[in-house]
Amino acid sequence: MPPEIPTSMTRIGSRQSSQTRKKSLFNSVKWGTFSSQFNDYNKKHSKNGRKKSLKTFANYIVRHPTSFHSKTVKRARLYNNIINPSKK
Repeated sequence: MPPEIPTSMTRIGSRQSSQTRKKSLFNSVKWGTFSSQFNDYNKKHSKNGRKKSLKTFANYIVRHPTSFHSKTVKRARLYNNIINPSKK
């Protein structure tokens, strides 16, 4: 009969696999695509030379998710939550 594995070891293993999944998700992001979308948006929608900042653009996308693709909304949330979090 094999020895029982302590629950703390099981928790460590699940925590490591969770961290590995987060790293693979973070590494699979195509860096620069959100910025390039931002630049394209500013070229098409800037009025009188006034351009939005990247933070304003991300907030606009999160407020109007039906106007954008789901991947763009995810990128905007990633930007707001991880890359440029607001300090409360």
